[in-house]
Amino acid sequence: LRRKITIQADIYGKVATLLFYPAVILCWPWHGNLVLGSIGRVLIYISLVCSVVAAVHYTIDSVKKWNEIKAGMNAH
Repeated sequence: LRRKITIQADIYGKVATLLFYPAVILCWPWHGNLVLGSIGRVLIYISLVCSVVAAVHYTIDSVKKWNEIKAGMNAH
């Protein structure tokens, strides 16, 4: 944050978010439907994997940007 590096949201993070919200709604205990709860749990695990992939992707992007900034500072 101090370096003002911003990473734009991409498809990985958006898919993780898109899957997470319906997963939480389907897992909510008030409906009492085991099938919906099972689908919700599967979606939770899929969204977890997508979130980890997004985090790795964002980390790689931020390291690349940081290296570009460092290379630019060393060129001056």
